[in-house]
Amino acid sequence: MDYKYDNKGFNLIALLIIVLNILNLNNINAQNVSNFPQSWIGTWKGTMEIFNGPNKVQSIPMQLQLLRTDSINIFSYNIIYGQDTIAGKRAYQLKIQKLIGVNI
Repeated sequence: MDYKYDNKGFNLIALLIIVLNILNLNNINAQNVSNFPQSWIGTWKGTMEIFNGPNKVQSIPMQLQLLRTDSINIFSYNIIYGQDTIAGKRAYQLKIQKLIGVNI
């Protein structure tokens, strides 16, 4: 089965779904949020299921990684679609900034 990744909106929707699932599954409390992203460092794996109405049309293995870098306030944020961890990798950087005493 061929996977197509040329739709940028698909990546944003998948990212939003993953983040919302992580928030929901971990029952985050105020302490965890105040330690973001340090308390979230790691790799999460699962299967993204794509539906057309009630019918599942595709299942894609995927990973979400939040990893430390050499810089204090910069983290590596990767989404990997499929089994090929090189071709399926979408790499981003998460830069932490302070705004009125709150991490964003």
